[in-house]
Amino acid sequence: MIHSDIMPQRDSGWISLFVENGQEAIDLSIQAFKIAEHKDVQLPVCINIDGFQLSTWWSLLNSPIRNW
Repeated sequence: MIHSDIMPQRDSGWISLFVENGQEAIDLSIQAFKIAEHKDVQLPVCINIDGFQLSTWWSLLNSPIRNW
């Protein structure tokens, strides 16, 4: 994975999370909100995924479903 696109953001103070597939992106999106909003953290969170992988691979994803 090439991380050159994230370098300008590296020193901004944001938390950077890197994922390898769509499922990890879904899972970490939920975790990112909890991390960013935690009273001891309160920092923005950036989730990064390789655009080539996202645009050329396919797989089934498990989406969290809220029971109403």
